Amino acid sequence: MTTAEQNPTPPVASPENLPQDYRAAQSAGLQFTPVAVGIWLLFAVVTVVLIAAGRRSHPLLHTSLDTAVALTAAVLAVLLWDIGQRVDRRLPQILAITLALTAVLHFIHVLVTLEWSGSMGFITRHAGAWGPAVWPPATHLLPIGTAIAMTQAGKPRMATLPVLAGMALLTVLLLLGFAQLPRYTAPTLFGITRPTLVAVPVMWLAITVVAFQQRVTNRLMPALAAMGALLTIANSAVLYSSTPDDIAAMIAHCGRLCAHLLLLFALLRIAAADMQSKAQAEAFLVRANEQLEQRVRERTAEVERRTESLRASESRFRAFVNATSDVIYRMSPDWSEMRQLVGQDFIADTT
Repeated sequence: MTTAEQNPTPPVASPENLPQDYRAAQSAGLQFTPVAVGIWLLFAVVTVVLIAAGRRSHPLLHTSLDTAVALTAAVLAVLLWDIGQRVDRRLPQILAITLALTAVLHFIHVLVTLEWSGSMGFITRHAGAWGPAVWPPATHLLPIGTAIAMTQAGKPRMATLPVLAGMALLTVLLLLGFAQLPRYTAPTLFGITRPTLVAVPVMWLAITVVAFQQRVTNRLMPALAAMGALLTIANSAVLYSSTPDDIAAMIAHCGRLCAHLLLLFALLRIAAADMQSKAQAEAFLVRANEQLEQRVRERTAEVERRTESLRASESRFRAFVNATSDVIYRMSPDWSEMRQLVGQDFIADTT
């Protein structure tokens, strides 16, 4: 058996040679995990409870859900902004800006529900107009921004100011546009009372289909597909709302909160998968280095054994030469010149 067979070359630390668990972690996205299923069940249970309760108005639940939606949107914006900076990609960057502006609109929606006095009393005086006015723009801004971000997936980050200015301008245009439209109407086709929001579930359905088709190209796509599916249902329910805090509106608010939770859970799962893959890669490199060091030690020992064997052979040959009385010499090819002579001192030696 040769030395190469005894000491096989350790595998090179490349993605093809990494453990299967590592490669699986690299493609982690939102799958049918217990938490994701639990969020869907939570939405279903809340919807059933709201319908079974039969109450026409839920003002306290409305404020609570609005606050939760605003907070989760802000948290998602911060996380996606950090991800965008780390991976240098435009998709999380645009999503972060979109969610940040959506969070601002939802915070305004929450602030007008509070009782203000003194210098801030103007908020209470305009609550009846400002509260319902910010919901349609926020509802449209999120799918539009998400669709724009998906078209830019895979591209590097761009300057923040142009993106922020563009999305802010879109927000202002949505606010101005929906201010001219009626918020509620008498039941129209299919009993819809909020026809100005019909485009929202259609946009989310399109986002769901496209994100699902592109689920293998980007780890955020499965999460966007799951979020889009939930928001399609939630924004379909709000089409039948007649007041800001009726059952249909509360189902829509709960759906948006659950959609944010789905995306938040997906981001946390991706981060955990990255940490796991990093740890596995580091462990694999440590094992590869240990194998390399072992091979170096074995080869060093083999060289030392061969050197020692050569020295012993040379020593035995020298002893043999010193013990004999023969003359050892070297001649030129034509035997006309003696090149070297070792004669045990009984004749003159030459070099």
